[in-house]
Amino acid sequence: MAFIWRRRSTTIVKLVALMLAIWFCIAFLIYTDDTRRRANVQESSGFGASGNNGFNAAGGAGDPIALALKNGPVSDEEMNAANNAFDGNRNDLEDVADRAAPQEADVPPTAKHKRVKVIPRQQNVESLHRNVAVHADEKTPHKQEDDKSFLDPPAANLEDNPGEMGKPVILPKDMSPEMKKAVDDGWTKNAFNQYVSDLISVHRSLPDPRDAWCKDSALYLSNLPKTDVIICFHNEAWSVLIRTVHSVLDRSPPELIGEIILVDDFSDMPHLKKQLEDYFASYPMVKIVRGAQREGLIRARLLGAKYAKSPVITYLDSHCECAEGWLEPLLDRIARNSTTVVCPVIDVIDDTTLEFHYRDSSGVNVGGFDWNLQFSWHGVPEREKKRHNEKKKKKQQQQQPQQTAA
Repeated sequence: MAFIWRRRSTTIVKLVALMLAIWFCIAFLIYTDDTRRRANVQESSGFGASGNNGFNAAGGAGDPIALALKNGPVSDEEMNAANNAFDGNRNDLEDVADRAAPQEADVPPTAKHKRVKVIPRQQNVESLHRNVAVHADEKTPHKQEDDKSFLDPPAANLEDNPGEMGKPVILPKDMSPEMKKAVDDGWTKNAFNQYVSDLISVHRSLPDPRDAWCKDSALYLSNLPKTDVIICFHNEAWSVLIRTVHSVLDRSPPELIGEIILVDDFSDMPHLKKQLEDYFASYPMVKIVRGAQREGLIRARLLGAKYAKSPVITYLDSHCECAEGWLEPLLDRIARNSTTVVCPVIDVIDDTTLEFHYRDSSGVNVGGFDWNLQFSWHGVPEREKKRHNEKKKKKQQQQQPQQTAA
């Protein structure tokens, strides 16, 4: 039994020695293969341990990947080493790309613009910043130093708009059926060309036909009284009524206007109901008074007078336009004599083209009545012209400097 045991022990020892030898060979081969693979990778990437731009063989101060995986704070020396290594490797790649790229003479003319040039990192970053700045300048308008909190008026010339400066609006003769129907409906409802009126701005400009002496503010008292403007209407066209109110607001000194009282003489058109109230809701100076029944012009004016609070009452039609400087001469006459009833010069608005017809002081007419109590316009009598001219000359002489014996 012992002998048999001795032979088995020898066999086991031999088997163990053989296994150790095999394991040692396998480990040696694996180590050799791994070493060769690392050498190949380093040679192909240019990251040799002793190269000009190689990584630190100690394991990582110049390795960007190892630096990123490192726990704890990173020193400035480690960061600079990693950046230098990355720049050096980029330069190696550029050298390889330049050697591999064909010469410019070998590139076809149509393909030259497709050649890609590798830009160094710092130059690339600066170029990127320049591009961003350029695009920002192109897409974002420069903020001027005098930026305002409101929009500037449009650059278009307002005088080119329909009806500006009182110019006529002439419709084409070959109107479409829809346009002709709209024009005819306007004439039927209002006895004037509502279609043209709707084309014109409610703030349209008008010429100033006053004589130079009439524009002199020294002719009028400085402490003029306020007035309430009463405008009566019945089923008036929207654009005409709104333009009338805006002409008062736009061409009257605000300190001379108490209220603008709109008296609705029992209109039944929808645009004169809630739409009118909503439009003037933001105008505190405008008040709307509605009659319970159809009263007519005179009783409607008396209804408006009940709501007036200013010392002077001014009545206007609902289809008129006030010109520049219309109010001061009227209030001046009343301020000098409270018993005076004044009437302005009434120009004419063409019912077809809405052209503003005006005349100078030499062609002014006055209103009057004949023996049948029919109203008509009359020329100014010569005695009134003479009195007016003498008064004007006297006023001019008072304004001229007087010579003294000093």
